[in-house]
Amino acid sequence: MALIKQTLLFIFCLGFSQALFARVEVQSVQFKTLENGLILNIYLDKDLPQENVTGWVAKNGWFYLTLYDVELDSAKLVQTSFTYPILDFQALDLSESSQIGIKLAKDISEFEFYLSSAPSKLIVNLRYPIEDVELLASLKPKEKDGNSSALQPESISIWKRVRTLGYFLGSSVTITGILQHKSDPNSSDKEIKLGIVILLTTRLLDWIIPEK
Repeated sequence: MALIKQTLLFIFCLGFSQALFARVEVQSVQFKTLENGLILNIYLDKDLPQENVTGWVAKNGWFYLTLYDVELDSAKLVQTSFTYPILDFQALDLSESSQIGIKLAKDISEFEFYLSSAPSKLIVNLRYPIEDVELLASLKPKEKDGNSSALQPESISIWKRVRTLGYFLGSSVTITGILQHKSDPNSSDKEIKLGIVILLTTRLLDWIIPEK
């Protein structure tokens, strides 16, 4: 009887110690791209101490994150989808820690860690150099235009007036030439040709220049 009690007590203590010192598990990883950097959300099954997180930027463009007393499923995490500026992503489960690597197309000037509860997750904030952010901001209006040759609203309004004048002038010159030719068949047809040229030119420009 005493032996059974001792065995049960040993099993209870073993299970309690394993539960107490069980490694934190990474459940999923999510990327969020920003103009000034990248946010990496790492969802965990329980809270992780701040001192168990370290990171560094390598010269080959990789950012490495080491999580001590943390385990992960490499085959599952490497299937996480990502877009530019992320070029590559890796997740390794080591004996006493786990490592996550991100290869970026842009340089990282600094990074910060934040721990959150409910749900438990680690937030990694990667920032680009200030000069890169300013360059992106200066290019932003051009990106919105989409087509550098597109006309602005004021130019489009002027073109509408010119188009109306072109159709009116072309029609007037053509009709005048036709009437004149009917009254005098021997007269020149230059006005008819001129009117047709004005109409065709206006129609061609009307087809080329987009109306918004």
